[in-house]
Amino acid sequence: ATKAKGDTAVPPTSHLLAGSHFKVGLGTPNGYTWYDKNGNVDGTDHTEPQYGVILSTSAYKWQDGSYHDNPPTDASTSYVPAYKWNDGVYHDAPQWRDPVELSTKKYRWTDGNLHDTEEYDEVGRVISVVVYIWSNGDERDTPEVEETEVISKVTQYTFAGPSYIPTPDDIEIPLVGLEGAARSGIYRVEELKAPNGFMLPSFGSAAEPHTLYFTLDINGNAVFCDKNAVPLTGADLARISKYVKFETTTSQGVNTLNLLVKDEPGNELPKSGGPGTTAFTVIGALICAAGAVGYGINARRRDSE
Repeated sequence: ATKAKGDTAVPPTSHLLAGSHFKVGLGTPNGYTWYDKNGNVDGTDHTEPQYGVILSTSAYKWQDGSYHDNPPTDASTSYVPAYKWNDGVYHDAPQWRDPVELSTKKYRWTDGNLHDTEEYDEVGRVISVVVYIWSNGDERDTPEVEETEVISKVTQYTFAGPSYIPTPDDIEIPLVGLEGAARSGIYRVEELKAPNGFMLPSFGSAAEPHTLYFTLDINGNAVFCDKNAVPLTGADLARISKYVKFETTTSQGVNTLNLLVKDEPGNELPKSGGPGTTAFTVIGALICAAGAVGYGINARRRDSE
């Protein structure tokens, strides 16, 4: 039995399993891969994003490695952003160029007029002031440059978030700091301790066996990924799908993602006698006008389905 957000009655068999401990965090980018004009990685680690004027159009690389102009309609098929260059060929990196300065550089002399050259005093010192004439006719002290977009790819995240040891009376736990997170974010969920009578399953990587990562695609669907936001495929996807699944519901413009983690049975029976299922709930309001999905995070654990 579960308690939907907004319900007032709590089913008597729904309560947090004793002894559980988990941590949830939202990733903040702190590492970027830069690209040259041919779409190749520049080979240097960067801590800041790269900007340029993108010439290619948006495309999608599906889970099977094929490229398409549109994302898959099947919610179970994951994808990553790709780019279609002007020659019609698909690439993993954008086609781009450096921005062009749009303003005209002038020099204001001591006579108050604008000139194309600098003014010097009798000993050769520059005494004119640089002025930039923008395309709208404004005079400013900084140049006007073409608008740019991020062309780099995030390759490293720092994850920060609270750790919780639920009490038996807790039903939903708001995870402070994750409310309103953008759908482009990457989430990290780590189960630190299994409920009484159960063991932690190894559904993650060898380095983080009890940790999972997921992102939200353009439709608000959860996609399992690695810590660099690359969607899982093959054996990695099969392993995590054995223990973890999402259940999605929509009600009154609110998307709810229930993240269920199935723990391994241990030697000690759970006090309630129910199966060891851990449930995290991701709640988000669907913002139709903006064409985006904003998400806050709650957590829920239960011992009876």
